[in-house]
Amino acid sequence: MKKLVLKTALITLGSIVGALCILYGVFALFFPLNMANFLDSLGIQLGAVSFYELHYEKTGDISDLGVLCVKVDELEDSARADKYISLLVEDDGFNSYLAFFDEGGN
Repeated sequence: MKKLVLKTALITLGSIVGALCILYGVFALFFPLNMANFLDSLGIQLGAVSFYELHYEKTGDISDLGVLCVKVDELEDSARADKYISLLVEDDGFNSYLAFFDEGGN
């Protein structure tokens, strides 16, 4: 009887851990911005920056690149900062991106 209860508990615990791993994978693949915001709110900056990178690579939008540059700067990772700030400055939409902030945009 004791063996049956222990076996059932271990199977249940394994199933829960497996489901959480699958859920994490789905969010990481399809919703990297949500994962980045979640990790950022927890203070896990390195993980958040990785998901901000995934989100930028997925969208290619300059505003996402701007957010990524800010987060990389907060992380103080000079190699990543050099890479992404160079991409931001060399982007064709950089002047309109700056104009948005000059007009009082967020």
